[in-house]
Amino acid sequence: AVEFKCVLVDWARESPALKAWEGIRDNRHLVPRGEEMTVELVMHEEPSLASTELDGGDSMGRLAAQLHELALPQLQLDPPPSPGRPSEMPGGFDSLLRASELEGELDESDAVMVVSYVLPVTLARNAQGGWLVEWNQDSIVAKKHRALNEGMRVLWVGCPHVTHTEELSSADKESLTEALRPFHCAPVFVGPALHAQSYTGFCRKHLWPVLHNSVQAYTTPEDSFSTQGWRAYTLVQKLFSDVVTEVYEHGDLIWVHDYHLLLLPSFILRKLRTASVGLFLHTPFPSSEVFRTIPVRDELLRGMLNADLIGFHLFEYA
Repeated sequence: AVEFKCVLVDWARESPALKAWEGIRDNRHLVPRGEEMTVELVMHEEPSLASTELDGGDSMGRLAAQLHELALPQLQLDPPPSPGRPSEMPGGFDSLLRASELEGELDESDAVMVVSYVLPVTLARNAQGGWLVEWNQDSIVAKKHRALNEGMRVLWVGCPHVTHTEELSSADKESLTEALRPFHCAPVFVGPALHAQSYTGFCRKHLWPVLHNSVQAYTTPEDSFSTQGWRAYTLVQKLFSDVVTEVYEHGDLIWVHDYHLLLLPSFILRKLRTASVGLFLHTPFPSSEVFRTIPVRDELLRGMLNADLIGFHLFEYA
């Protein structure tokens, strides 16, 4: 059998630092029972916090080496507490977890990039042919601004709604970009044709019903899955990732909103390997039986799971 303990590691630093060993009296034990094993770790009778697959086998040395390899080889770990004696950290492992949650709160020194499909602003042309820009107070995303610290740097990335119905010239795009700059908004220009294929042809026709646990048993050719719509959806993700990469500053927290951008975490991490990305869904999330009806379910799930944190409205959606 292999004996081991869990550790709490701070990955936010340039070089990961050990915070504490798990505060339990005895070591954990692992006995290989086959070629492949799934190990579920439970902290103080709380729900499973970690799950990893290990290759078993006849060689205990191989298994022990794999466990050592999983145990953060880049870290210089202090010796764990001896068996039979609890951790000497004040308050134990649970208090350290609570402290790490408090350390995650945002303050004036932090910066947040809010990414949504449509910018939370209203646009209109003025008499001189320029742009009048105002905050859209009815936007759900705009209301999130009130929860952010007033001294915090907040940048908004998304499509100006006018680009969904009007093909803008290069001059119009430049003037609109300048008009949005005082509002700390970075525009993503998705033309009417691409918007129709991605938003109407894929998001609303396919994703929206499935996310609301609605599946049509009999579909017409017009309602069947569209490869063209899927390609348009992925192209929109790339356009967004290009703008996010352009305006990103080291340390920014990237906060992606809703089902229109489920692939965006993957696209971002291809270019910004150390970026912190969160994803929040403003829709329900279906059961696995319903979600598996989407032909591109693997790609969508992979995109979502590349986010560091995923938020849902209700616990049951998770």
